[in-house]
Amino acid sequence: VDNVSVSTGMVAKAAAYDIAEGYVAIADSDPHLIYGTSTVNTISVGSGVAADITISNLYVQTTNRYQCAFSVAGNSTVNLALIGSNYLMSGRQEAALHVPIGATLNITNQDANGSLTAIGGGQGPGIGGGHQSRGGSVTIYGGMITAIGGFGAAGNGCGDFGMDGGVITIAGGTVL
Repeated sequence: VDNVSVSTGMVAKAAAYDIAEGYVAIADSDPHLIYGTSTVNTISVGSGVAADITISNLYVQTTNRYQCAFSVAGNSTVNLALIGSNYLMSGRQEAALHVPIGATLNITNQDANGSLTAIGGGQGPGIGGGHQSRGGSVTIYGGMITAIGGFGAAGNGCGDFGMDGGVITIAGGTVL
């Protein structure tokens, strides 16, 4: 277990997960640190959870159809801190970082080099709702964010035929 700063600025013990060792399911509000590389395992945050999650040099690339690299369930809030270079890519019709209607995502950089590249699968956005689904609330406070939608989808917002990309607020950082 590593020490990481969470959104409160306090140093707290965090549950640490190497994505190479398996699927990561967040079901509590404890601080979490996720790192490593996988082309099979994914991350999900359960419904009704408010979590502080730090990703550090994380690389998740799923190619299976309908498989999402990082999903946040509705009625959940995730404060996502970035350390180093992070990469998420999902399979067809999925957002790389799925934030559906009712979910909230706040992104900050934990260090000066904190970055996130999020690439949606065909018809899925980089960050936001999925194919034919509405997006939730995304606020970017810091970091270098590159969000690329798959065929017919937005970089940030909704997938194709999603109709409503949700609320996207850029309060800091650099967004490409």
